[in-house]
Amino acid sequence: MENTSRQGGRVQRVLARVIPSTVLIGVVVWTLVGPNGLRDLYTLSEHADEARDRWANLEKANTRLLLDLQRLEQDPINLERLAADQLGLVRPGTTLYAFDERDGAATIVPSTPATVPVVAPVAPAAPAAAPAKPEGPPAPEPAD
Repeated sequence: MENTSRQGGRVQRVLARVIPSTVLIGVVVWTLVGPNGLRDLYTLSEHADEARDRWANLEKANTRLLLDLQRLEQDPINLERLAADQLGLVRPGTTLYAFDERDGAATIVPSTPATVPVVAPVAPAAPAAAPAKPEGPPAPEPAD
């Protein structure tokens, strides 16, 4: 009987050490990988850094756009250049040369008030498709 009580005491001592250790390990693992744990905190920190970088880039772009707007409002020559480059607009009396990229032929388009607002770039023409043959017998020709 004494041997049994000795073994029971040993089991109690082992359990007294194992159970708290197991609980402590569980708490540590839960803190590291559980919801809102250190892993999630690190991921959120990375997302916050990326958002700050995007914010800084957007602020720089916004500043550049505001400076461009001020330049356009204050400099009519810059505005005219921008209208010519991006919209294809030219002043009345200006000669515009349009080049066909396929054969290099140039077309002179004199600028008149009717042609000033719409000057489109020359686009290559698509090859013409062969006409489809009608099915069935040919239609009779009308009599005179």
